[in-house]
Amino acid sequence: MNEVKLSLQKIGIFYTVYGIGSYAKNMVTRNGKAPYDLDYNLEIIKPLPPKYSDLKKLKNLIRTEIDKKLQNTGFSC
Repeated sequence: MNEVKLSLQKIGIFYTVYGIGSYAKNMVTRNGKAPYDLDYNLEIIKPLPPKYSDLKKLKNLIRTEIDKKLQNTGFSC
């Protein structure tokens, strides 16, 4: 998540990220061989560049950046 945050800062998107739910309480569980489910909140802390004021575009950008960072790690978004 830190690598994603740094790459988005380069294009003017600044946010704080924090774990929520069971992840925030250090109670991550897994049902058998099912994937882990880690939930995060991203809180925008500075005004967005006009290009990303459409929140769907912002969501897609963030998801794309996360997917890029997760390639070849065995994890997925």
